[in-house]
Amino acid sequence: MPATPSRTNTERAAAIACLLRQLTARRFVWRLVRLLTPDEAGRRPADGIDAGAPAVFTELLRLDSPVQATARTATVDQTLGGIDISCGETVLACVAAANRDPAVYDDPDVFHPGRPGPAPLTFGHGAHYCLGAPLARLETTAALCHILRRRPVLAGSPTWRDTAAIRGPATVPIRFGA
Repeated sequence: MPATPSRTNTERAAAIACLLRQLTARRFVWRLVRLLTPDEAGRRPADGIDAGAPAVFTELLRLDSPVQATARTATVDQTLGGIDISCGETVLACVAAANRDPAVYDDPDVFHPGRPGPAPLTFGHGAHYCLGAPLARLETTAALCHILRRRPVLAGSPTWRDTAAIRGPATVPIRFGA
């Protein structure tokens, strides 16, 4: 991104850092909510799992992607799902829907660490794979392991941010030591 008179490289770097902080916080809190929310039988996914296991993190990524969709530019003319897409057209890839595609994942709305299937698209794929994915995996896993040792429980219902681009909880009441 070249600097412009109205925005310096420092300002651009600050904007990117702010976005990354928001994504990190939302990613962590969303995963915590997922692990603490009981299923229909009253079981919490946090009970009896190793929060540091790679399969747990991967499944959390698949179920709850903070980035709902991302824009891409077609590099060749092609037909996808019966729709003609011309080279240069912008295509919106709905990551959240792809990660829960029932044609790809059995019971796509169920938390099932270690499930078979392709890696979720939360961090992108190929040339668009997120360079920060290893750091995100490390920091989220470490934080979840630390918090879960304190035996948290939801102390009320979370409220959610109402945005289409980057989703996540707005508030999450938690009580420790339950």
